[in-house]
Amino acid sequence: MKKFIVLLLSICLLIPTAACSVRPQEFVYKDLALTLDSSFRVLEETEERVSYASRKTMQTVTASFEGKESLSKKGYDPDMTLKEYGELCLLDILEEQAENENKKDTDPIEVPKTAVKEKDGIVYFIYTRDANDTPYTCLATLHVTEEAFWTVTFAAPEASYDAVEDDLFDMADEISFVKIKA
Repeated sequence: MKKFIVLLLSICLLIPTAACSVRPQEFVYKDLALTLDSSFRVLEETEERVSYASRKTMQTVTASFEGKESLSKKGYDPDMTLKEYGELCLLDILEEQAENENKKDTDPIEVPKTAVKEKDGIVYFIYTRDANDTPYTCLATLHVTEEAFWTVTFAAPEASYDAVEDDLFDMADEISFVKIKA
C-alpha cells in the first residue's frame, strides 16, 4: 500500500508540471514561420506586421516586412544587403526616438557602421525603447525573401535581457519562410 501511495503522489505532482510546461509552437504570418514557446499569443495583426506577447516572460516578438517593390519606389536599391537594410531600419528607429524626445539637433542622425552585426549567420542590431514606463532591450533580426525584407524584433525587459539573449538568438535561428499557396 505504501508503494501505491508514493506512486499516486508522484503522478499527482507530475501532472501539473506537465500541464503547465511550455512547448514549442509554430506561428505563421504571411511567408514567415516563427517557433515560439506556447506562452506567446497574437497581440496584434495588421497587413504589414504581427506582434506576439508572452505574459509569462514579459517578452514580445514583432515581425514586419517591407516589399522590395515599395523600397524601389522610395528610391532604395531592392537588392541591398541585409546590413544596409538594417542600417535603414535603425536610422528610422533613432530618428523616431529623437522626435519623441523632442530633440532638435541640427546634426543629422548617423548610424554607426558597427551597429548592424552578424552572429552565427543572423544579421541583427540591438536598441532600447520604453513601453508603459518599462525599459526594454530589443534584438532586431533581419531577413530577406525574394519579394521582401523582414525585420523580426524580440523584446525583453532590460533587467532580464542578458539572461535571455541566447534564447532570443535561438528563436531567431528557428525563423523560416514558407510559400503560402493562394
